[in-house]
Formats: sequence, structure tokens, C-alpha cells
Amino acid sequence: MEKIKAYCLPAALKDINVKDNQRPFAFGAFCNVFKVQNYAIKCPRVPALVDSDIEGAIIHEIFLSRPLSHIPNILIVYGGIQLPDFGISIVMEFIDGPSLATALINDTILNLTFEKRLDIALGICKGLGELHLTGIVHRDFKPANVLLQPDSTGHGYIPKIADFGVSFLIQTASATAVKRSGGTVGYDAPEVADGDTPSFQSDIYALSFTLYELLTVQRPFIGLKDTQIITKFTIKGERPKDWTVKAAHSTVTVIPDMLRNTIQKGWLPEPKNRATIGKRSKITDESANDMDKII
Repeated sequence: MEKIKAYCLPAALKDINVKDNQRPFAFGAFCNVFKVQNYAIKCPRVPALVDSDIEGAIIHEIFLSRPLSHIPNILIVYGGIQLPDFGISIVMEFIDGPSLATALINDTILNLTFEKRLDIALGICKGLGELHLTGIVHRDFKPANVLLQPDSTGHGYIPKIADFGVSFLIQTASATAVKRSGGTVGYDAPEVADGDTPSFQSDIYALSFTLYELLTVQRPFIGLKDTQIITKFTIKGERPKDWTVKAAHSTVTVIPDMLRNTIQKGWLPEPKNRATIGKRSKITDESANDMDKII
């Protein structure tokens, strides 16, 4: 437990706890998330006290993500706490907004202007870029792991990259252990699906599909089974071809060439040929700040 003590919570948060019979506001494969005061607590569904693998995964996530809390587009993790009913749990900032995946389903994104969606895209690129600069591969980047915090205007969102349960520091990770970790079908790059170690380039592959969904408001994997997604996108190498914007209130009807070319370079089959995160942020930044140049 010495490691957890090194990353324990500030004194003001040490008495925080989940009430009996409290319902979680978010569900995951291995953890549920509860709102307590103005914080979110990520608790294992199977108590960490009785499952050492879950305990190890939670400790890993705390140590990896807590030092990233200074990055504006990364979800703040305050530390870990030992809860009577759950064992080691993670205390995080509470985001009063949907995930990008949920927003794409419930029309939250549909009702945003193209400029606002570009702002979100820029924040996502900056967050992932900062993550890579620290030497961390996210490993499971996708719309479900981008949370949207309402901005001060009430008309837009600040994206926060979350869920570092299978992320790893590239200089210290065991390749065998990393390969056993799970990503998500569709967002896993072809080389990862073939058994290669995930990398910055595989994160960029997932980012490209995420940006495509965000900016076009189209979801290329919807209605397809995992086997169909793997056959179509991973094995055959097909990519979305429709670049029209499916948002009724958008003043932009087709994704501009500058953005389209950058997204396409990010999902190329060969990792070494993919666009870098720096280039992607630059293009998105230019697009968000000077629409006249690209439309």
C-alpha cells in the first residue's frame, strides 16, 4: 500500500465515500463511476480487495494519470482512496457533460456549429499530443473516452481525454503485457490487430476515426458486428468515403480538403506514413481560427 499512500488524496478529500445503494452515473466493463459531491469516483465492479488483477490495474491508472492533471484536455485524477465496499478506487474531476460517443448518438454534436466542433477537435489533438510528449500511449483512444465539459459560454465544450486503464509509458512497458491489453474493435490500428505493440501511430489511427465522426457527424461502425468491422476496415483496408457534414445547422456542408487530407493520412495502413500529431494540431488550429482560408 505504500505506493497508494504516495498518491493519496488531499486531506479535504480523505473522508469521501460512496453511499449505500447509490446508483452509478456511468458504467464500464470493469468499473462503475459514482458522483460524490463535485467529484467522480471510479470503483471496481468486483471489489479490488478480492481481485488482485483489478487492484493492480487501478493502481496503474492512478500512477499513470495523476501526473497528467496539469494538462487542460486531460481528465484530472486527484488520487486513489481505499473504500470499504470497493477497495482501491480513483477520485477524479466530475464532468457535467456527455462523452463524445454519447453526444454523437443524442444529437448534442449535431446541434453544434462546425466551428464549435473544430474547437473540440483541436482540444482533442492538443490533449493527445501532450500525452504523447510525456511518453504515454493511450492504447484505447475512441469517442467514448473523450468527455465533453461545457465551456464558459454555454454553447460549446472542452474535451477531456479519460480512461488510462490500458495506457502505458512507452519506455518502461513490457511488450508482452501491452499486447495482452485490450483496445476497441474499429479503433485498433491494423498492426495492433495483427499483434504488434501499440504505439503513438496506433493512437493517431484511432484519432483519425474519432475526428471523422466528430466533424462529419457520421459513425462508420454503426450497425456493424465486430467481425464485419474487422473484415471491412482492418483486413480489406476500406475507409469512409463520404465527407459531407450530416448536421442540419452546419454552415459547412463538406469537410474542407485541408482537414480531409490530414485525417486520411492518419488512418493509412502503414504506421510510418501516418500524419504526426503536431501536423494534425496545426491544421485543426488553422481551421478553427481562420475558416476563410479553408472554405
